[in-house]
Amino acid sequence: MMPTTDASAAFVSVIMANYNGARHLAEAIRSVLCQSHSHLELIFSDDASSDDSVQIASDFAALDSRVKVLAAESNSGPARARNRAVDVATGDWIAIVDSDDILHPDRLLHLLNGAAREQADIVADELMYFHDGPRLPTTLMFSGRYADAPFSVTADLFVRCNSGEADLPNLGYLKPMIRSSVVSNLRYDETLKIGEDYDFLLRAILSGATFVVFPIPSYFYRRHGQSISHRLSAVAIAAMIANHDKQHQSIVKRLPDLERSLVARRRSLEAGLRFANLVDAVKKREIAQVVRLIGADPSLLFRLGSSFVERLTKAKASPSVRAEPSVAEIELVDENAGRAADISNGRPRRLAPVRPFEVGFNYLSRYDWCELANVEPDGDLTVIARGPNAIYASGYIRSKRLVADGMESTKCHV
Repeated sequence: MMPTTDASAAFVSVIMANYNGARHLAEAIRSVLCQSHSHLELIFSDDASSDDSVQIASDFAALDSRVKVLAAESNSGPARARNRAVDVATGDWIAIVDSDDILHPDRLLHLLNGAAREQADIVADELMYFHDGPRLPTTLMFSGRYADAPFSVTADLFVRCNSGEADLPNLGYLKPMIRSSVVSNLRYDETLKIGEDYDFLLRAILSGATFVVFPIPSYFYRRHGQSISHRLSAVAIAAMIANHDKQHQSIVKRLPDLERSLVARRRSLEAGLRFANLVDAVKKREIAQVVRLIGADPSLLFRLGSSFVERLTKAKASPSVRAEPSVAEIELVDENAGRAADISNGRPRRLAPVRPFEVGFNYLSRYDWCELANVEPDGDLTVIARGPNAIYASGYIRSKRLVADGMESTKCHV
């Protein structure tokens, strides 16, 4: 199947697996349906939720025919939920979105344009981490050279980026968009309750698919206490180790140069399993087991202390940037309004903020992305955006009424 170079013609199947995600579900679905690239279907695959998730998704489906709802009779994990959606997807591309996350309005368009330009089979973008609960500052995944320009992901780099190496981003957390031709004979490993994304993407890369990442944050990744990816249980890690061992020998036979990286990943998983066992022992107040585990691996004590400090920091977190109750309007002014912003090549122009809530800029910096995402109005907030750069920047303010170039935005009414 030859890749299409016309991004506007591509049909995207957005897959959203869900389990008891009712609290954030409407916001997630709305961010998909309000994409500037509207040639899409949203396949909502529920994993036997006990909350109102299916009803919420069904209400959207009643208003928008692009929404398809799949409801399971029994809970079987995120991998099975995604496989059910992949089985019925009809798009040229498969885009993975979690049911508690949010997309920038131009996210799909960015990725489609980038894929056409780079002739890539898999594309992904920067993750912007925001917090549900303690108001911690918004942060980004990439730093250093990975934040400067698009980069290709080889099998070796992907394994290394998921082995706990310092200064490497954990690419297993990325939410990719994949050509349907790549997915046709590929499915998620349903024995995995966590780490299924890493396993799926690695097998896709090993099949010959080209993977390019664009360091523009257009996927807003919500961090909260109920997030599955932040609860690494000993059982889940043991399943990841078993999956790793199952693939190791067959991969090394084909690609012997991956041996070192695969060994490093297993060591990282083993360390994670030891820490998970320690946490379980601490919670159960099994003092003898705690002493035994730390005696066998003293580094666990440092890791436990770091985890405690992190939790304490979150508990005492100061509020993120907020608009005062009296501030009802933010104006974003593009000083180059006559020139369209080229934001798809991984090198966005730098935007320098003049002052909070009255922002004039020429280029959008990584710092400014986070500052805009940190805005949490106490009441109704109107964002007036003048010029294409400013309109794009407004997409980072999640709760707003947008007035773009003098006209209120009417793109999306869901």
